[in-house]
Amino acid sequence: MPQVSNTSFTTTASSNAMAVVDYLSKSMMSALPFIVCAALFRTVAVIMGEGMLGLWSADSEIYRLFYSWLYNAGYYFLPIYLGWAAARQLGCSEQLGMMLGGVLIAPDLLKLVDAASTTGASMTYVYGLLPAPVNDYTTTVIPVLISVPVLWRVECFFRRVIPQAVAFSFVPFATMLVMVPVSLCITAPAGSYLGMLLGQLMFMLGNSGGIVSLLTLMGLAAGWEFLKIAGVSNVVLSLAYAQFMSVGTDLCILIAATMATFAVWGMPFGVSLRVADKDEKALMLGYSISGVLGGVSEPALYGCGFKYGRCLTCMAIGGAVGALLRPWATLRPIPSA
Repeated sequence: MPQVSNTSFTTTASSNAMAVVDYLSKSMMSALPFIVCAALFRTVAVIMGEGMLGLWSADSEIYRLFYSWLYNAGYYFLPIYLGWAAARQLGCSEQLGMMLGGVLIAPDLLKLVDAASTTGASMTYVYGLLPAPVNDYTTTVIPVLISVPVLWRVECFFRRVIPQAVAFSFVPFATMLVMVPVSLCITAPAGSYLGMLLGQLMFMLGNSGGIVSLLTLMGLAAGWEFLKIAGVSNVVLSLAYAQFMSVGTDLCILIAATMATFAVWGMPFGVSLRVADKDEKALMLGYSISGVLGGVSEPALYGCGFKYGRCLTCMAIGGAVGALLRPWATLRPIPSA
């Protein structure tokens, strides 16, 4: 039996890991202009709004245009933009990548999501046969990023087996015929399931008390932005909000998310102090300002963290250190007058 050396296995695993990181980072960097542009519109709205300069009222048309309409034009359709970017990195059809992202945020699916909150119908059936969880994939990242590599392999298969004379029409059709159930039933729900399990685990450990709760909080604060990258943070937050509304306090998740947010805002500011290039310095300061003033962390996370990989480590450490404030940080509702 042929032997595989440990060195060869380690090298292969390292190469595969680097390929995955390269795919994710380049896909995110390709979509970064959408993200930064949308974030800056909301930042301008916050600066001009009632909380700061007071030049735009919250119910004015220009405030709603900048704060919601143009912001959502970037973030709401993020799966479509990422479908294009990921397909471009892999060399498959960019149009099909965009369509696959559109499948995840199609109005009919979102109607089912809204209905699920009242009827409890959390499942739908693709082609009337295959069960698929009803989830909201708007603004998510990982569901489409893990679906596009499957799309790439499926498209390659059909390009080989379908005659060239009819390939123009039938390769896209056959590819999407396969990918719709694969994405809705398997790849896209994976992140939501992970988030649900992680949220329940965080509640259990966070409420256990003592050193276990503190270590859990530090670990969650360190890894929170990575959960956001994976598209599972919204699921965890929904569990936290539910507990907050029913119990009136939160000892773990919302605090960890807050500490992690401060850390990610500080990350590009720290880079701006180190880089020598004036344009890069100004760009990093812009990322930090858009976070502090506009409340959006994606430009800092994707524009700085993915560009300077070591900064992600510093961000995680900053979040964990911030979590040490846990004994003085318990979120409670404000009593009504």
